[in-house]
Amino acid sequence: MRTKRAVIGKTDNLPENGGLEDFNAQTVQWVKGYSSLDEDPTEPLVIIYYPMLSRDPYTVKVDSDSSGNDNDLVGIFVLTVFWRHLIRDILPPGSDGISVVFSNDCGQAFTYVLHGPNVTYAGGGDLHETKYDDDVRQSLLTELQDYAISDRRYSGLDLSKDFCPYTIRVYPSDEMLHDYVSSDPVLFSCMAVAIFMFTSLVFLVYDHFTRARQRRILQSALQNSAVVSSLFPQSFRDRVLGNNSERTVPDGTPQGRLQRFLRNNFSVRSESDTGSGPIAEYFEEATVSK
Repeated sequence: MRTKRAVIGKTDNLPENGGLEDFNAQTVQWVKGYSSLDEDPTEPLVIIYYPMLSRDPYTVKVDSDSSGNDNDLVGIFVLTVFWRHLIRDILPPGSDGISVVFSNDCGQAFTYVLHGPNVTYAGGGDLHETKYDDDVRQSLLTELQDYAISDRRYSGLDLSKDFCPYTIRVYPSDEMLHDYVSSDPVLFSCMAVAIFMFTSLVFLVYDHFTRARQRRILQSALQNSAVVSSLFPQSFRDRVLGNNSERTVPDGTPQGRLQRFLRNNFSVRSESDTGSGPIAEYFEEATVSK
């Protein structure tokens, strides 16, 4: 009434000193009459007081002395809501395990856990996992507009910073760590390396057997050439090899098709058709004697 500001009151429906023996059972019964069946009547409630002014709130003079300003106040709008309603449907599905701790200067604290758009009440007090203390992100409730991701701004009366200001702290958890820290990259990298090593091994095995086959062929050719060289003179060896090259012309090659055409149409016969000709030298001036 004095400052003409909206006020967020103390949290109701919260066990004092963390014990259920001091729980406000009367408040729970009152909440049951207004809440839906899917809502827990024992969750924290907050009452918001919003002054209704007779003039534009931006023209109202606010000072420490309330004289002369009381006539601007024509009523107070009071809204009672669950805290869960203020933080649900904020995050997309898959954003699991985010601990949200609400606390105020009146000595109250309670914790919620976000699972995407859904909210789970964890209980009274600061219940976040202590090993993530250094990863906290916090802000006063009245300063949350500094984190807005859109151009929309609150256009009503300012929130009071004097009465029991609230602080919001956000912490990660093991559940959130499990969703974002995965061994899949290491697994995929190992699979890629294994595929590369397998293909390299196949290539090396193929190269080894190919080299071995070439060495066997070369060794056989060298042995055959050595045998022919040791048994026959150079001229005889050349004629033997020449006859062998003629006999090994494949029929599918152009030279083989030409030879087959000549044999079939012009009755041309080569020595390879009837066997190789005699390998001998003719000496006209030689004589044979007994």
